[in-house]
Amino acid sequence: MLDSQVIRAKDCLTFEVTSICEEAIRHFAHSYDCTKNVFRFSPKRYADDDASKVLEYDYWQRMWRAGRYVGNASFSYNNRNYDIVIEPRYGELFLFKMIEEIFNVKLVTSNAALQRKNDFGFLIRRLISFIWLHKLANANKHGLPRHNVKKNYTGYNVKGRINVKKSVISLLTKEQVVSEFYEKEIDETIARILVQAYWILVKDYELGILSLPDNAREIINLLKSSRFSSQSVSQNEYDRINYKEIYQSFREVVDFSWDIINNKTPSKSVCTQSQNGFSFFIDMAEIWELYIRTALSKHLKKDKWKVMLDYAVVYEDTFFKRCLIPDIVVKRGADVAVFDAKYKAMNYSSLDVDRNDFFQIHTYMNYYAQGKRLLAGGLIYPLEKSLPLNCKSDSLFSSNETNATFFIDGFNVTDAGEFEKEKMEFLQRISAVLAITNT
Repeated sequence: MLDSQVIRAKDCLTFEVTSICEEAIRHFAHSYDCTKNVFRFSPKRYADDDASKVLEYDYWQRMWRAGRYVGNASFSYNNRNYDIVIEPRYGELFLFKMIEEIFNVKLVTSNAALQRKNDFGFLIRRLISFIWLHKLANANKHGLPRHNVKKNYTGYNVKGRINVKKSVISLLTKEQVVSEFYEKEIDETIARILVQAYWILVKDYELGILSLPDNAREIINLLKSSRFSSQSVSQNEYDRINYKEIYQSFREVVDFSWDIINNKTPSKSVCTQSQNGFSFFIDMAEIWELYIRTALSKHLKKDKWKVMLDYAVVYEDTFFKRCLIPDIVVKRGADVAVFDAKYKAMNYSSLDVDRNDFFQIHTYMNYYAQGKRLLAGGLIYPLEKSLPLNCKSDSLFSSNETNATFFIDGFNVTDAGEFEKEKMEFLQRISAVLAITNT
């Protein structure tokens, strides 16, 4: 089999493709909907968000451009295999630092180790291990799925109901009765899929070096200590899995495990429109939002600020009702600030501030000013250079009537050595804005 042709880009930037690859990428864009294979850390928040595609054609530059997602997908076109590889435009270290901050895990042992492993496929594999653990931990609400199994008992006592027909001979020969009862047992098909996926992840995806969430550790220990058939699960067995209502949460991790077992890794998969196809993408806009909210929550906690995802329904009794969902709301008593995290390029041109983003954040600020003391609001971006001096207004709309600061902010994410320092300076600026407006 011929090696796959790799078509590579960084998120939100253009692909550099040959004419042959351009035909293939056009086929991919028109034939596959890989947004269905985007792993969501906040499914309810982003479930209906179709604002971006994995890739699309830029008619202004006449080039194919990647969307805000990073990951892998494979497909075939004209009897040749292709791999779509979209990497973080600010580098792998940026992505993994955000994941580590959000979930309080360690995905890389050191910056140097990450730089030595200059292979995005390697990094994605480690991230897949983490996401499998994340799914498994979230699924463990009522323990491993179990079902009732009918069993027979022969003895002087009765368990369940007497089987009259079988008891006749038993009474004559043994003076014992045969009874039937139901006992809950772990669903062996599900257990075998999970344990087989676990050992694959340990061997090939470095799962063994990740810290295990308590909920995931509990199930893994049970799987490892139980004796199940080592025979591979057949497609028929997988298709016949029946999830009871209380175990529906296991469906995602079992499906994810099935893809891993069947070697549908990002480097070997064939992307299909069916749910059985394996492609893997994560939304960098979602990760950036979660990262900023997490960092602010940790930093502002000492000053008793509460950082949250909030929402409000406006015009509720009308057909044009809307739900306002700012990315980040900061509250303390009657004081409030509201921010949106934007994973977009910012070079300090007026065109860099999207018109919709600008008016949306002002709508949020006006809403939260009702009945509370609005202190600040703004848009937060990943930056590639220092902030200019004119990135803040000390009053809303520069009217001098509302003492609420509006600003564009963020921090430089391109320098690995200065990353933490830049982040801390950003957090201190937010603290300063809240402190100044709160006097």
